[in-house]
Amino acid sequence: MSDLVISYKCRNRISALQVGWTIALYFMLWWIALALADHMYPVSLVLALALGFCTVRIFNIQHDCTHHSYFTSNAANDYLGLFLGVLTLTPHFYWTVNHLRHHGTSGNLDLRGFGDIHTYTLREFQQLSTARKTFYILYRNPFIYLLIGPIYHFALKMRVPYIARRRSRARFSIHLVNGMLALICLEILLYFPDPKIFFTLYAVNFITSGAIGLGLFYVQHQFEGAYWQRTPDWKFSDASLHGSSYLRLPRFLEWFFVYINIHHVHHLHPKTPNYHLKSRAVDLPVMSQNVEITLLDSIRSFRLKLWDEDAQKMVGFPVKNRSPQHDDNS
Repeated sequence: MSDLVISYKCRNRISALQVGWTIALYFMLWWIALALADHMYPVSLVLALALGFCTVRIFNIQHDCTHHSYFTSNAANDYLGLFLGVLTLTPHFYWTVNHLRHHGTSGNLDLRGFGDIHTYTLREFQQLSTARKTFYILYRNPFIYLLIGPIYHFALKMRVPYIARRRSRARFSIHLVNGMLALICLEILLYFPDPKIFFTLYAVNFITSGAIGLGLFYVQHQFEGAYWQRTPDWKFSDASLHGSSYLRLPRFLEWFFVYINIHHVHHLHPKTPNYHLKSRAVDLPVMSQNVEITLLDSIRSFRLKLWDEDAQKMVGFPVKNRSPQHDDNS
């Protein structure tokens, strides 16, 4: 067993090759997209879409750096995370604080609000004012969540320093990303022949990666048989194995997402680097059946809006003139 555990630890050489090829692919796609923009603009737009997938891959590598599971050196994880945070518009240390809280509170109804999708229980929703119900309904609308959500989260919220404590590493990382973005934009405006082309392609990349990223995060914990418990009954292992999904994907998508779709394994063993998640999933064949969802299931999961504490499952919004127990599929 000890040999098996050791095999799941990070390998500096594998990590370096993985991030090296990923960064090379990212900048190569940018170079080709810009080179073809004048004469083959539709092709450039397609490449910008591909860049969106590549950015999601970069973000998930940054995610491994957050858990210090990518390199054996914590400093190497932090420095790489800071660099990748500029490409993903995600201040590394600020996101790290919230994400680690998410791991410690995921599925706990009494500790919601740390790096998760805001979720009301059915009873809480029924007691909300009309205004707050309307806001929540809009918030959980998939089009608003996937299209407006990335703009709010990555372009606005992640740019505001006061969301982190003063003189903290979290605030420093926000200033670092903001400063680098300002410098890059200035360089583009001063020296790029047609800045509009660059910013249009970047917008396509940004919306694509943001929508995919938030969509992935949604289905990781928002599925019908998800796990939510109050603090006295909450258990870390149960929240990991039963409250995090195993999204079955084609191999090429798993490559772009660096296996973060095997999310129940990641939550149970967050120190496992992405390239070992698939192998480690073999250890959990029984548990994975409880949380296994398909691409079609993931699309259907956007109909789920509330946690029904009585039925112990996610349900849709209640329909007027019908009792709550009949509203599960609304």
